[in-house]
Amino acid sequence: MTRSFDQALATPLRLRDRLDDSTESRIILATVACIASRGIAATSTHQIAKQAKLSQGNIHYYFRTKEALMRRVLESVYENSSRNIDALEDKRISPSSRLEMIIDLGFDLITRRRDEFITLIACWTHAVVSGREWRDSYKQTFRDFQAAIVRLIREGEETGEFEHGASAMVPILLVSMVQGIGLQLAIAPSQVNASEAKIAAKRALRAILPPPAIVVAKSRTQKRRKL
Repeated sequence: MTRSFDQALATPLRLRDRLDDSTESRIILATVACIASRGIAATSTHQIAKQAKLSQGNIHYYFRTKEALMRRVLESVYENSSRNIDALEDKRISPSSRLEMIIDLGFDLITRRRDEFITLIACWTHAVVSGREWRDSYKQTFRDFQAAIVRLIREGEETGEFEHGASAMVPILLVSMVQGIGLQLAIAPSQVNASEAKIAAKRALRAILPPPAIVVAKSRTQKRRKL
C-alpha cells in the first residue's frame, strides 16, 4: 500500500516496519540490534542467532560469511533511509521545504531509529579499516543516498529557488551535520538538545544554499520601499 506524503513525513518507516517476517529479515534485524549494542567486532553469528531465536546454522545458510551478512545489513539500512527520502518526492512541496524535511528524517534516524544510525556508523568505521571491497560497497550505498539529495537540489535550481551552481557541497554538508550531531547524541546525550540542534541544522542549510541573487535583490528593494 502506498502511503500519502503526509503519512510518510509523520511516521518514517523503521527498518523493522519495512521488512517481512522471513528468516533472512529476522537475521538482518537481529544483526542491527547486536551491532547497536556491541559493535561489529564484538558481534558473533552465535549472538545474532540467539537474538533472532534461530539456530546458528540458519545464519550460515543465508550468509556464508559474517562479512557478507554485514554488507547486506548496510544495504538494508541505507535502502530504508533512501526510501523514506523518496517518499518526500511530492512536486507540490517546494524543494527547500523538502530539503528541510530530509533534515527531519535525519533527526528521526539519530533519535527514534537510533539502532539503524549506530549500525551505519559502525559499518562506516569498519569500512575505513577494512579492505577495498568493503569500502567500495559503503561508498556505493553512500552515493545512492546522496543522489536523492542532489536531484532535489537540482530541481530547486531549475525552478529558480536556489542559486545555480551553489549546491555542490550541500549533500555532503547536510549528511555531515546530521551524522555529527547523531554521534554527539550517541556519546553524550545529556549535552545535546535534539530539537534545538535540528533548528540550527535547518538554519545552516539555508545559509549554505542561498536563493538566487536576483530574488535577494528584489526582496531588499521591496523592504526599502516599505520603509
